[in-house]
Amino acid sequence: MRGQTLRTMDRTQTPLRYSHENPQVQMLYDEFFGKPCSELAHHLLHTVHMPDDAGAKAEA
Repeated sequence: MRGQTLRTMDRTQTPLRYSHENPQVQMLYDEFFGKPCSELAHHLLHTVHMPDDAGAKAEA
């Protein structure tokens, strides 16, 4: 029930549902990153996930 309500709200009350349709994101790519998947965009926007070793060390 709650999930359905949230999906309905997303469809009806959110003017921008997709990032590639967002005028601010489009402007950012046009003026700064150049194109999607450019080296600069990849470097600044992507992240690398690493295992959390800190928790394992604290328990040992």
